[in-house]
Amino acid sequence: MEQIATIPKDDPLYPQRLMELPDHPAELYCLGNTAILTTDKAIAIVGTREPSEAGRKLAYDLGRLCSEQGWLVVSGLARGCDTGAHWGCVEQGRPTLAVLAHGLDMVFPPENAGLARAILESGGCLVSEYPCGVKPLKENFTARNRIQAALAQAVIVVESELEGSTMHTARFALELGRELACLVYDKVVPEARLEGNEHLVSSGKAVRLVTEQDIRGFLDKILSLYVFRSK
Repeated sequence: MEQIATIPKDDPLYPQRLMELPDHPAELYCLGNTAILTTDKAIAIVGTREPSEAGRKLAYDLGRLCSEQGWLVVSGLARGCDTGAHWGCVEQGRPTLAVLAHGLDMVFPPENAGLARAILESGGCLVSEYPCGVKPLKENFTARNRIQAALAQAVIVVESELEGSTMHTARFALELGRELACLVYDKVVPEARLEGNEHLVSSGKAVRLVTEQDIRGFLDKILSLYVFRSK
């Protein structure tokens, strides 16, 4: 097994965006390419663990598009949308960052062990605030979501119910002042779980993304905002 690196908050590799969290981790545990932790261009792609087939494909395509545009895709290695977004990066040989809700001595869900290996082989990184031995407890996933939101400049929701993990990530993103966007399909997909997407868009909390042009425009906006705020 590759050696796990411990990165305390006073280490240059500790992501400064995490310091915006009132309860930021005192240290991070990492496997893989820790250099990507401090990248300027990072975007979180999140969504339900049980997306429609359209949602699975869109998560993959979105991960691929963002990585092709030079963005580091952050997600949570969960079933469904997270899995699609990570594969969209690694199958192009590009790095992606997976934030886990347990110790790095295991992979959850177990069926994503191959994906975890592929992430490491493509120059990506697995990161957690939990030491080895900590199991994937329910409360850890909510805590994990705040880290996903904090690490990124923006969050894109693929599919989400009104309640659940993805909406927690969206809430953390808004609290941190991150840009938030949601996919809204241009055709009827009866099995799609879009109640959360529609709520966030209709309430004015998230940008509505329908076409690839919308997504590219959103990415350009995020980058220009970052450059402006960095001056």
